[in-house]
Amino acid sequence: MNIAEVKSIPLADYLQSIGITPCKRQGNNLWYYLHNSEHTHPQIREKIRC
Repeated sequence: MNIAEVKSIPLADYLQSIGITPCKRQGNNLWYYLHNSEHTHPQIREKIRC
């Protein structure tokens, strides 16, 4: 796999493939918790294309 192929994979699809699911969805935004964080609210946002 070359870099162009890697960049074409949506981040949300990759995270799902390794078992990381969003904790919240707001419109086109998926929110994720940081695994090594003490925060109690989502910290990472991924904007998806519809």
